[in-house]
Amino acid sequence: MSITLRQRMHQDLQLAGLAEGTQKMYLRAVRQLATHVDKPPGRITESEVRDYLLYLKNERKYSPSSLKIAARGIVFFFTHTVPRDWVLFKNLHIPRPQSLPGFRGHRFRGHHRFRIPGTPYGIEAGRASGSARISCCFLAS
Repeated sequence: MSITLRQRMHQDLQLAGLAEGTQKMYLRAVRQLATHVDKPPGRITESEVRDYLLYLKNERKYSPSSLKIAARGIVFFFTHTVPRDWVLFKNLHIPRPQSLPGFRGHRFRGHHRFRIPGTPYGIEAGRASGSARISCCFLAS
């Protein structure tokens, strides 16, 4: 990504009030797109963006949440920094990740608790010291 476009996108992200982490992810998404198509971002076509998003989904096997972050960064760039009126962005829909069927999640102190229907038991998932942790637990009513 050329320095001037990168700086301009960074300024646009700041003006939009996006968090610093989100800004970094959006900038990375556009940089990776430009690297993939081997072109400066301002010269990338709509079909190249479409092909790249399909590449991320089908070949790189991006999760829905990772694909959504990459797509939103690219859409931001082509709607704010280098405005393009592309049909792709009007029809783009990335579904939400699927949750476990029959479970209801409850967020509790950085953990997620899922009740197993019809029982007093559940599954607790969380992060401790940077590693994922899943355990079975008794959930009081």
